[in-house]
Amino acid sequence: MYPTFFRMVPGYQNSNLARCHLIYQFNWTRVGTLKQSDDPRFALPHESLTTRLEHGFGVRVIYTAGITHDEIQNIGYELNELKKRDARIFIGDFEESLAVRILCEAYQNGIYGENYAWILPGYHKNDWWHNVSGVNCTVEELAQVIEGHFAVEFSPYSQRLARLTIANKTVSAIRTELDAREGSSPESVFKGYVYDGLWTLALAIEHVAELHQQREGITWMPNVSDTKEWTKFSAELLQAISRTSFIGVTGPVQFENNERLGLVEILQWRNGSYLIAGIYDGTEAVLVLNPALKDWIPPLDATIVVRERQYISFVLLILLSLLATIGVAVAVFFLIINIRYQNHRYIKMSSPNMNNLIIAGSICTYISVILLGFDTRFVSPDTFVTLCYYSDNKMIAPEIEHCQSDNSVIFEAIILGIKGLLMLLGCFLAWETRRVNVPALNDSKYIGMSVYSVVVTCLLGLPLVYILKDRINEAHILGSLFIIFCTTLILCLVFVPKFTTIFTFPIVELFRNPQGTELRYRRGLVKSSLRRSESQRDSQYKDREHLQRLEEENILLHRYLLQKTSILWELKEQLRQLGEQEDDIVTPPSDKS
Repeated sequence: MYPTFFRMVPGYQNSNLARCHLIYQFNWTRVGTLKQSDDPRFALPHESLTTRLEHGFGVRVIYTAGITHDEIQNIGYELNELKKRDARIFIGDFEESLAVRILCEAYQNGIYGENYAWILPGYHKNDWWHNVSGVNCTVEELAQVIEGHFAVEFSPYSQRLARLTIANKTVSAIRTELDAREGSSPESVFKGYVYDGLWTLALAIEHVAELHQQREGITWMPNVSDTKEWTKFSAELLQAISRTSFIGVTGPVQFENNERLGLVEILQWRNGSYLIAGIYDGTEAVLVLNPALKDWIPPLDATIVVRERQYISFVLLILLSLLATIGVAVAVFFLIINIRYQNHRYIKMSSPNMNNLIIAGSICTYISVILLGFDTRFVSPDTFVTLCYYSDNKMIAPEIEHCQSDNSVIFEAIILGIKGLLMLLGCFLAWETRRVNVPALNDSKYIGMSVYSVVVTCLLGLPLVYILKDRINEAHILGSLFIIFCTTLILCLVFVPKFTTIFTFPIVELFRNPQGTELRYRRGLVKSSLRRSESQRDSQYKDREHLQRLEEENILLHRYLLQKTSILWELKEQLRQLGEQEDDIVTPPSDKS
């Protein structure tokens, strides 16, 4: 916009680079920023800063809060947004009056202390935060917030006081002369830059004069009335200023795009005063930190998430696996008995193949208790996958190993739906056959009890396991105990009554006659059995004869009732006809009986 304008005092580009190098020096990779949106002096440089941070230094700006005087009540909301995103490093660009309000809100929200770092503009005043009018904080409270904060501002003088300058004097000597000059303000921070600006202009004019001397061979005397000569002089002068490079009282003097590349001070507030924490040299793009800063521990830029692998208690795993192994042994015992005596009439009538299937399923559920406790302590991660197919600054993030597919929710819904329908069907059949009670012929009563136990166990166990899935020990012990209890209960309900019924006969006889063929008894036992059988047959025969006679009598009485009903209807019809023919004569009905 102003091609002939040169900035002698380092501008926002130097300050932004200084802040970027400071953040990079402390290995901060995420920051939150606040800018005064209604003032271009702060808004435009801040946008340049965030762009440079993200694209030049790989620092992620997690949130930028825009603050204006018209919406000053939103400061608390913006700070809460930064806090919710776990911002720890804050970069601010705003004027002093807003800085006091923002830091007061930070105090009320607890965004200060050793876990946070604030990087603010340099206001060149040590008491800028004393103006607490209009805020709900005291000077002492603001002092707690600004403790340890950084301020970035241009350096009034070079910190290398013994260094010789272009004037062949040390920085310290020139600074003493400037401060002692009459009429100079001791508080001015621009005296050194005025001094170096005059030297810049003098060196540029000298350079142009030397060029003219070399071309023309005579001493150059500019003619300001000659437009052409003045234009040529201006172009050469601007080019000479752009190429100027010397050591001044404010440090190395160089320009880039008409901007001064100078020294930027990074100050840190400690114990009531600013300490120079570092100097950024824009000519070399180097940040040199003060060795005194080494005793300061920089805060973390975010809460550290420590991933801690959670495992099932080893004692609990061994105990439940032992119970499951005992359950497998019991199931295998029932399976051997069921197969060994499958031709016995009591076992044959109770569907031995179906019983074998129940036992096989029970063994699988027992084994699942053992497999549920497997993790990478016992098998490698690859084998584990195969089995599946087959503090303020630190936060512990538990990691739980479990097998899960991309569509596990769909699969679980399908499996639970099918199993739920099967349980409903089982409950219905169990209820309908609840009155059947032939122990040797069927197990309806105990099958029904087994179905009811499965339903109750699932209704109690599934919600508890899903609710406690993040507490692996509690979830594992509940799930395993429900599985072991339910499976053992089913085996006992189905097979114990069966074997009890079988073993009502002497167990010696069962093992002597495993095929269930006709048994041979001693003579006394045979006679007793025959007598009981004959008396039972006679009783059953008499009952059948009595029932047959009652049925025949019932049929005869029914036929007799039909005949009498027909006669009654005929008599009623005759009475109706007589009543119509003799309206005035009442003839008593004749006795037809």
